Amino acid sequence: MSCTLNGIVAAITVLGSATIAHSAVDQLDQFRWNHRIVVVFADRSDEANYVQQMASLRDAQEALAERDMLIISVVSDVAAIIDKPQLKLDADSLRKRFGAKGRGFRAVLIGKDGGAKLSSNRPITPAELFSTIDAMPMRQSEMR
Repeated sequence: MSCTLNGIVAAITVLGSATIAHSAVDQLDQFRWNHRIVVVFADRSDEANYVQQMASLRDAQEALAERDMLIISVVSDVAAIIDKPQLKLDADSLRKRFGAKGRGFRAVLIGKDGGAKLSSNRPITPAELFSTIDAMPMRQSEMR
């Protein structure tokens, strides 16, 4: 009986771990069709590229809001949605999903359809970001 119980506990543990890792992707899926997302990856929050990227996004708050954008910061093993820290995300799942498996800086623009639209190993300027978004058919429709 205890062998069966141990097996059940082990299975629940494995299933629980898979659910936690998968839930990060599911949390992004809840924003599909409603928000565009910029994910900013870095080793440390004091890296020059990370600081520059976050400052340029902070300075463009009005334009970001106009385009229904959310910012996700992934620093080391911690991932969080800026202005929504209560929503915890799985950093490893995000790194795998958006090709930022190694450490280092990377910025990725995700469209409302959930697909990566722009990816860079250097900070993306607001002009680059907004010109990419504004050229999208969905954004063209929103501007009419």
